[in-house]
Amino acid sequence: MRVLTRAIVLIATLLFCGAAMAQPRPGGGGTPGGGAPGPGPSGGGGLIVQFNAQQIAQLFSAAGFASEAFDNKVDEKTVTHMVRTQFWPNDNSTFGGALPIWCKNDNPSICNGIAIFVNLGKAGVDQKWINAWNNEIYFVRAYTLDDGSLIFKFDVMLQPGVTPDYIKFAVAAFKAAVDMSTDFKP
Repeated sequence: MRVLTRAIVLIATLLFCGAAMAQPRPGGGGTPGGGAPGPGPSGGGGLIVQFNAQQIAQLFSAAGFASEAFDNKVDEKTVTHMVRTQFWPNDNSTFGGALPIWCKNDNPSICNGIAIFVNLGKAGVDQKWINAWNNEIYFVRAYTLDDGSLIFKFDVMLQPGVTPDYIKFAVAAFKAAVDMSTDFKP
């Protein structure tokens, strides 16, 4: 019942409290809800069915989070098109954005999902905190890397198609959940 109550409160907060002011987040932070508004979504507002870094960057920017598409060179043969997003306007220490997921094996450029993520660096949380977060906040998952960096990730399925507004809502919901992490007590 406690989980259901928290879920209802989170959804109500997102629906009724546009851009709430929050404190800095673990490992970084600053004033939330920032970023210069960018160009509107491409494609005339039709459904989005595949990851396109340029389009996702435009939508994240339109949602209030300064974003840009870039190519991440994984190795000599592999380049991943990603989105770099500044979730907190005065914070240059965190790395966040979006990357493609659920890509086709025979054509890795066709990806049917987005992983929205942020690396907050070393935040000093333990496995008990991670487990409690993941047991109570179902959609935005937390984990740590070997170096102790705290990662939050939210997977968004694009099939059979989502609206540009849904993508903007998803990134805002992700940011709101990460903002809750400062006050989260296991």
